[in-house]
Amino acid sequence: MIVLPEYQFPLSATLALLVFLHLRRRRLCSACVLAALLAYTLYLLAIDYADTVAQVRVFSHLRAGFVVANCAIIATFAVCFQLGQFVVTRVMSGLPAAPNQIAKRSNAVLVPLVLGAALTAVSADGWWLFAPYPQNKGLFALIPLGGAGAVANLLLLIAVLRARTLHLHTRLAMTVFWLTALHYVLAGDRGSLLFLTLGLYACRLQAQPRFTLRTVAEMAVLGAGMLVLLDQISALRSWGNAPLSSASFLEEIDLLPQSIAHTAHAIDIRLSGLEPLPGGLPAFALTLLIQIVPSGLLHFLGIETYNGPVLLSDYVTHGGGFLVPAELFFVGGLGTVAVIGAYFGAIAALNDRIAQRAAARSDTLMTILVLLAAASTFYTMFYGVQALHRMLTLPIVFLAARTLLRTVLRGVPTLRALGPGAAR
Repeated sequence: MIVLPEYQFPLSATLALLVFLHLRRRRLCSACVLAALLAYTLYLLAIDYADTVAQVRVFSHLRAGFVVANCAIIATFAVCFQLGQFVVTRVMSGLPAAPNQIAKRSNAVLVPLVLGAALTAVSADGWWLFAPYPQNKGLFALIPLGGAGAVANLLLLIAVLRARTLHLHTRLAMTVFWLTALHYVLAGDRGSLLFLTLGLYACRLQAQPRFTLRTVAEMAVLGAGMLVLLDQISALRSWGNAPLSSASFLEEIDLLPQSIAHTAHAIDIRLSGLEPLPGGLPAFALTLLIQIVPSGLLHFLGIETYNGPVLLSDYVTHGGGFLVPAELFFVGGLGTVAVIGAYFGAIAALNDRIAQRAAARSDTLMTILVLLAAASTFYTMFYGVQALHRMLTLPIVFLAARTLLRTVLRGVPTLRALGPGAAR
């Protein structure tokens, strides 16, 4: 039995419809933000139906009051997000596309392809054929790159997208791509494999003029196949010695149970009359804009900004992160949820516009940046406003910085002759 299905079902159905409509119009960033919320609402439905709420660690069963408040918070964020997205989309739709094709130069494909392959080779893990996980980690690595190894995957994606766009070295690029993916399978590197393959599929989706129900079915089949593959890799890379868990699939998911707990805490704290952040919405909006600046520079300047998960820990003990709509309610109630939700909708719409213009201009770097920002929402939505805001504004900040740099360089006499034909 589901608590208050008349609230939970319409909310999930509305989010699913909005996600589909955004996908049909190739608004991937907007679709991903709402899809992350859809995953949250569907998970709440699933544990409600299966009566497996123990991992939430806040209540033994869902309370009707929590369900009503939760649906109000998520619905307010989604509706205002859609309004912000709609307004910016209508304003931007009147602007010209200004196509500016990139010059067909082999280096535009070969440079990122060779660099990506080289970085993968020098940091390669050993294959589980020769040693089980985790003994295979770093077995072949000449240089341990750590998290910087993601740059290799990013370069490979840029090379593949440029090869397809310019119709240059397409077979070579795809061969290197799939050999790298095969290496990740044999190394049991599920994270890199997922990053690489999902990135390629996202590039394919971005290139489609429209999404259909067939596309949705294809995404569901490929997603299920990827889950099976990742599960098999887990068993193979440990030579079958991985411990078996007796927990159900719903109980093994990490981010979503803690997000439900975040919402419950936020509701209890806010309705108790406490004001976690003095100054309300204006103070929060100001610190949100300051957080666009890299945290390293802020620390160097001695500026300490608001941090939602840390502020929540002053009231309750939790495992980290903060569901974004819950954090907004925690800070300033439904008013803050509405205003910042509309602001995030506007940012997502700008990113979608950037992606569309980048496709028209064959600007592969901006396309990849927007796709990364969109995909990151499935992680940042559950880690707080700060994380979501920084990733969503990354393409906008990069575009502004690049435009400023090009404007400055055009003023240098010796560089004027380069013109706009240089590869991006």
